[in-house]
This record gives sequence, C-alpha cells and structure tokens, in this order.
Amino acid sequence: MARYEIAFRTIDGTTATPAAEIRATSSDRPRIMEMEMHCVSAAAGILGLGIPALIGVNPTTYYRVQSEDGADPLGTTLVATAWTTAPTVPANFYRRYGFRALAGCPLIVAFPRGFTIPQSGSAVLWNVQANPLFDVSITVDE
Repeated sequence: MARYEIAFRTIDGTTATPAAEIRATSSDRPRIMEMEMHCVSAAAGILGLGIPALIGVNPTTYYRVQSEDGADPLGTTLVATAWTTAPTVPANFYRRYGFRALAGCPLIVAFPRGFTIPQSGSAVLWNVQANPLFDVSITVDE
C-alpha cells in the first residue's frame, strides 16, 4: 500500500452536522493511519468519528489525497467538507474528541493498524456540539 496525506480546514462547526467526510472509491478500502486536528479559534468543541449510514451526495468542496512518494500513483481517497446532501450521522461513534477553548489546541490521533473505510463508503468527523473550525491533516494508506 502507498501512503498519502491531505491537509484542509473545516468550513462548518454547527451542532449535529458533518465537519468532514473521508470518502473511498468502489475499488479501494483506504485506512486512516493518523489524524491531526488543531482548533482555529478559542472555542471548546466535541468531534466524533464514525461511519455514516448514507454517504454525502455530490461533494461541492473536496480535496484529493497527495502521495508522499512522487512515484506512487494518484491517490483516490477524497475528503469533502460541503455537499448538496450531507452524509448522515453515524449510529455510533468509534471515537469522540473533546477540545478545550484554546486556539491552536492540538490533538494527534494514531490508528496503528489503520481505521478502514469500506469500499464506496466513508467515515465522517461529526460536530457533536457547536465547534470551532479545525485545521486537519490526515494520513491514509491505499
């Protein structure tokens, strides 16, 4: 598997909405290896990580992962932050992350074996409560 990364800023911190969606294609099952999140402003918040019942439809703001090695093929994993129809709330969260009201407050999360996203599926970072915006970096294996 090849290693890919992407960095982005969330654009919505409204309670009970997705902050970001990490999307797999029909031919890949990417694994999230690490996430790094930093609060952009001094506001407390809670994010949850889970698999939505329905993925987002027609992402309108999205980013493609970038290879750490220029010889690797173009990555297929996308990260979306806006949609015409957003992904649904996960039935259960695998993890919840609490942030203090401190600008730049960092959180680095590692998944030693990888958090696998199902083919044609996605994982979402969900705004469990009103949140600040976040600068997020994600490392995936494809």
